Amino acid sequence: MQAPLSISPFHFGTKVKHLITTRCGGYSQAPYASLNLAMHVGDCSVRVQKNRLLVARQLDIAPEQLCFMEQVHGDTVALIDKENETPPIADAMLTQQKGLALCVLTADCLPLLLYAPQVGAVGVIHAGWRGLAQQIIAQSLKKMQEAYGALPQQILVGIGPHISVQHYEVGEEVINALQRSVPADLRHKIYIRKNASGRYHADLLAVARAQLMAAGVPPENIQYHALCTYAANDRFYSARREGIKSGRFASVIMLM
Repeated sequence: MQAPLSISPFHFGTKVKHLITTRCGGYSQAPYASLNLAMHVGDCSVRVQKNRLLVARQLDIAPEQLCFMEQVHGDTVALIDKENETPPIADAMLTQQKGLALCVLTADCLPLLLYAPQVGAVGVIHAGWRGLAQQIIAQSLKKMQEAYGALPQQILVGIGPHISVQHYEVGEEVINALQRSVPADLRHKIYIRKNASGRYHADLLAVARAQLMAAGVPPENIQYHALCTYAANDRFYSARREGIKSGRFASVIMLM
């Protein structure tokens, strides 16, 4: 049975819409089949635009209301107050504008959706290991408080599908960088070392949860979709599994 075009797994209330696209139901051809939403991976731009139109229709908006970033694995947070013809170079976006659908593209990295109901603000974060090491989550929460008055303890977070610790083998330098990004008492919980190979496997979800809680987000405010992109490659894109020709799926949130 084919997966749906999108899922909406989080509980954010009635004042926002959110969705996470799968790789199914679109126009892209192999190796990007079929709902690739990224322009930078070598796919046909016409097909990507048609795929984006499908997503806009799911949200009952015009395609121009979809806001994307040029993601660079950094720590820049962009404030969005209108439709952006030129995507900002950033790895997080925030807005208080209704009808702007913030989109983060991933294929193993963590996609985070933020919602601050008390101040009517939403955000998206792209968090791979480099972004996590650079504290992109803390930077986003800080900017959300500075710009909109959103207190961390009031923010709701949804973490979308990503590569699981079982399939995310990394070098020791990655583990060291991630350990420096979380409180000392949690550093032993963000990785495993497989006895058979002696290799390190990073737990990106554990890192994100540790950083969110260190910034003041209560654990009960953190939701996550535990499906592994590597293992569920029939439903989501995985760059680790597919290589440089992998497409990207989107996690999207919008104020109504």
